[in-house]
Amino acid sequence: MIPRRTRAGLARSGGTVLGSRGCYGSCSFCPINDFYGANPLWRGRSPENIHAEVTTLLPALAGKYIYFVDANFFGPGEAGQERAEAIAACLEGEAGLSFGLECRVNDMRERSLRRLAGAGLRDVFLGIESGSQDCLDRMNKRTTVEQNIAAVALLRSNGIEPHVGFIMFEPDSTIADLRENVSFLRSHGLLGRLTATVDLLYHPGIALMGTGMYERLRTEDRLNALPEGPYHGSYTFRNEKVQACADIFGAVCRHLLKRMEKPDSPIYWQNLYAREAGHPASGAAEELNRWLVSLFEEVLQRLEKESSLCNYGQQDRFIRESLSYIDRVLSPAGRPAGKGQE
Repeated sequence: MIPRRTRAGLARSGGTVLGSRGCYGSCSFCPINDFYGANPLWRGRSPENIHAEVTTLLPALAGKYIYFVDANFFGPGEAGQERAEAIAACLEGEAGLSFGLECRVNDMRERSLRRLAGAGLRDVFLGIESGSQDCLDRMNKRTTVEQNIAAVALLRSNGIEPHVGFIMFEPDSTIADLRENVSFLRSHGLLGRLTATVDLLYHPGIALMGTGMYERLRTEDRLNALPEGPYHGSYTFRNEKVQACADIFGAVCRHLLKRMEKPDSPIYWQNLYAREAGHPASGAAEELNRWLVSLFEEVLQRLEKESSLCNYGQQDRFIRESLSYIDRVLSPAGRPAGKGQE
């Protein structure tokens, strides 16, 4: 059944389409299959039914852009690839249409991606999650770092710059895992935009009720209840140095995000997205992006060598100096040289 949409709903959510439910994966951090709670784990609508909804939806949109909000656009195996190509064939006749979707890295195949790109695919949210194979295995991703690399390269070869789902810190991360993660992001050019970097360099795994991660942390007595309710919890990282890195970058990135929410800020996020789409980049955004990547490297190098940043007093001083630097860059007085760290 095609959803009934109101003008208010379209103004709020735009052209969104749900073409499937569930996911055939079993990632430890993901609640999708517990939410839908039925077999088969992934079930998709027919390409013809999806096309009927799209043709009904497009006349009501200001622009001809839709976004598939499926947890995993592709179904499993060869059948999933064939269905994706059939959807592309249905959409190819819609002049001016562009669309986005979300998927796993192991579902990136040249044939289906080329067909989808030809039909108007422009945005892909790609569930990479980590550049460390140990982390991927602990998350039960059932993917490899090599598949991550291949998926990014394949998207770019089809003219699509991926938006990346990434968990920098998971409960059992080590400093070596953080090194592999940041090396992966840097070597594959994924830290070039402040809107991406501020998220990628600080994104902890979230313990949601019903997930394998939540149950394991609860069983290990590592789960801390949060005041807003029992459906998700916080936790401490197993590794003290990882905890220190997460605390520092949590404070720094939250401060940046707050500044990005202000319409009069030089790094207001809506303006940054517009610039990333082809307009000149903000000088403050470029500088803060470089500084943030450099800061992560500095923190990681210090933690690899010694433990001074695990000390609350030194950590607090480091955070305060970092936040002060951000505020100076964004002040009308201009940008000072250096990173603001002594």
